[in-house]
Amino acid sequence: MEDLLDVKWIHGAPDCALSSDPPLQVHAFDKDTYILRQSKCLHFEAPFLYLLFGTERALLLDTGAGAPADRGPLPVRSVVQGIVEQWQAIHERPGLELVVAHSHGHDDHIAGDDQFLDQPHTTLVHPGLAAIEKFFGFENWPEETASFDLGERNLVLIPTPGHREDHIAVYDPKTRLVLSGDTFYPGFLYITDRPAFRQSIARLARFTASHPVRYFLGSHVEMTSTKKLAYRSGTTYQPVEHVLELMPEHLEHLNAAFEAMGDDFSRTVFDDFILEPKAAAAGSGA
Repeated sequence: MEDLLDVKWIHGAPDCALSSDPPLQVHAFDKDTYILRQSKCLHFEAPFLYLLFGTERALLLDTGAGAPADRGPLPVRSVVQGIVEQWQAIHERPGLELVVAHSHGHDDHIAGDDQFLDQPHTTLVHPGLAAIEKFFGFENWPEETASFDLGERNLVLIPTPGHREDHIAVYDPKTRLVLSGDTFYPGFLYITDRPAFRQSIARLARFTASHPVRYFLGSHVEMTSTKKLAYRSGTTYQPVEHVLELMPEHLEHLNAAFEAMGDDFSRTVFDDFILEPKAAAAGSGA
């Protein structure tokens, strides 16, 4: 097993009025790959956003869950633009295009979209299956992948419906990361379409069997560091939370369980995540 990410994520506070967390924590995975986490004191979902740079364009995956009205908008545009401008200055590429897209279209992943509508050198891919298919060139959804070249960094987009019909995972051969959104992460895997979700996990498993994968990085952390134990939905303080990253063996375990259960499965608690078919609206991205 490879070493885990060397980062301590912001995880909320017992009293958010006294929290010193930034609205968005920025972690440089490497010089061309950034992971952002939203403060749980601004929104309990505390989603993770991902910013990947190539030589011709950058991809921002998801725009956050917003913030309370009395706190003003989540500064996703200004934080991302600061990273972009710094990257451009270092690499002397002033004309870099920013593409803003989503793992899927639930509210906690698209709240910052409007901030990018009038930004120069920026393309916003609107949520929804039709827009995703058109922009990224999917021809046989959900059975075939699509590629998206950032310039010397060719990403693979994998259809993963089941949580929502427009869900995708993004594989980056450069870092060997799979950005798996709400399909696979250490928390409540909310499922609206059992057969589609099961097939998406099988699709990811087949892909992983033929491609080197270091980690699966999802959109949330909701499990504690104790096996089988999750934080309650809506909490704004997670002092002993699970690590963000899941490993290929976690996916293999889930896929094997689905092969045994078939499509007629119910709520199932695993060590590192919990299946929640047809979840109530209180949960992540429901």
